[in-house]
Amino acid sequence: MIIREFNNELWGRTPDQNTLYVIGMSGSGKSTYANKRNNYMTYVIHLDSYFDCPEGVHCEVFDKYLSKVFPDYVKISYPIDKIDISEWGKLVMVFEKELLNFAAICYGKRRRVIVEGVQLLDETLYPDKKFFSDKPVVLCDADIITAIRRRNKRDNKRLHINDFKNAMQWQKEIEKFLNDAGFKR
Repeated sequence: MIIREFNNELWGRTPDQNTLYVIGMSGSGKSTYANKRNNYMTYVIHLDSYFDCPEGVHCEVFDKYLSKVFPDYVKISYPIDKIDISEWGKLVMVFEKELLNFAAICYGKRRRVIVEGVQLLDETLYPDKKFFSDKPVVLCDADIITAIRRRNKRDNKRLHINDFKNAMQWQKEIEKFLNDAGFKR
């Protein structure tokens, strides 16, 4: 795995830069990287736990915060046929805002935040990727074969030709993210 860092010297300097965003395709090592950086002064938020698999690893402090200010956050992980897409979009916008508010509160308490997930790459969170131009970002860049194998092992799935097509699409998403954010590859 290749780690590329952007603006990491800024991490924790201001409330607006108190979050380290970890991006990469599925299976690239984002969670592993975030967990290695985790310590008693850091909270890690795994976005998959909020969007795709609610039974995943949650940040208890962030959950308590969300329960107080945005109890509807649990609806984000509802199956798409169980929620109106425009309502879901509104919930995601509030979730984005509360991620930033949580990081600012943590800054005041001298705690830093790590947010990791594929949702940062696609259009789910912060669709305007220029948002990241002055933010600390880490790209976990694994070769496609390694990422597919890791993801399939983690998800207990068999290899399929579509895995390679999807991985190629994720590579394009990474390039688009880096270009839109103004980062040099």
